Amino acid sequence: MNKAKLLSIGLITMALTACGGESKLEAKDQEVANAKVEKVVEKAESSSSTEVLLGIDYKKLDNPVNIEGIENNSLLEVFWLGCPHCQSFEPAVRTWKKANPNVNFVKMHAITQNPRWMIDSTIYNALIMVGGTDEHVNGLFDMYIKQMNEYQAAPNDSKPKAYPAIADIFTFVEEQGLDVQKYKELMSSEEMKELNQKNAQIFNDAKLSGVPAFIVNGQYLITGKDVRSYEEYFEKVNAVLEKTNK
Repeated sequence: MNKAKLLSIGLITMALTACGGESKLEAKDQEVANAKVEKVVEKAESSSSTEVLLGIDYKKLDNPVNIEGIENNSLLEVFWLGCPHCQSFEPAVRTWKKANPNVNFVKMHAITQNPRWMIDSTIYNALIMVGGTDEHVNGLFDMYIKQMNEYQAAPNDSKPKAYPAIADIFTFVEEQGLDVQKYKELMSSEEMKELNQKNAQIFNDAKLSGVPAFIVNGQYLITGKDVRSYEEYFEKVNAVLEKTNK
């Protein structure tokens, strides 16, 4: 195998790994995602021919995820807005979602002991609670991706912040025609506190070691073992869906 091919496989594998609570930033993730996203399976109704094995390609969680409506024909993505790996996956996730409108796709922002994750979870959840749609969520995620790209591209002695400023988040919310005052109130509400606590408990109960994590039907975690492309990854997702749907 030549050096160029080895490098390509190495970069793909890096992008398919996960961010933990104390993750480092990976400079090449977004470029890899953009180069590979067109390979994601786009046939929503076709049956998968991919073989998947329990304990290898996916594993059953000891504690099923307690979110209403994800017990069957569903895919849950547990993610962090600021995670470079999640950002790398995002184009492929959107392509897969568009190709599979019959599957109930749900995003849940992860909570760990890293305080930055709590901040970003609050930013994300408040957007949903104030009436944010998929389009608004995509716009918010794109803000994070753009800021991360600028951070990674800048010289070490003049790097901007890795995450959007809260003032820019408020401006974004207002520009979407959403109630920015209500958004601010929701960020510090009891409802938000309870939701963040619930999501933190889900993350811990599922024994997730990092993000992004993709869980089929509330209880089957895709391992990503030996997966070297986004195409392979979502082929396995589709295969596990077919195998475990009731």
